[in-house]
Amino acid sequence: MSKVAHFRHFQTVRYSHTIEQKGEDSWWVIRQEIGFDGKELPFGRIVFFARSEEEATAWLENQRQDTAEKQDLALTA
Repeated sequence: MSKVAHFRHFQTVRYSHTIEQKGEDSWWVIRQEIGFDGKELPFGRIVFFARSEEEATAWLENQRQDTAEKQDLALTA
């Protein structure tokens, strides 16, 4: 008898971010999860509120750097 191990497909990107202006001084960063079929799920969640587009973009860039550092650590472990 042979045993088969089923593994999940490796997904490099699990979510995407968008920045939306909701008012004169209101910018929202919205995260949308990506399903296993590679398409964005129809609902998103607000993960950051900012007073300017620059502040939202800076937060998003900081999140990208943190994620890249964590992936580098995971690959070296």
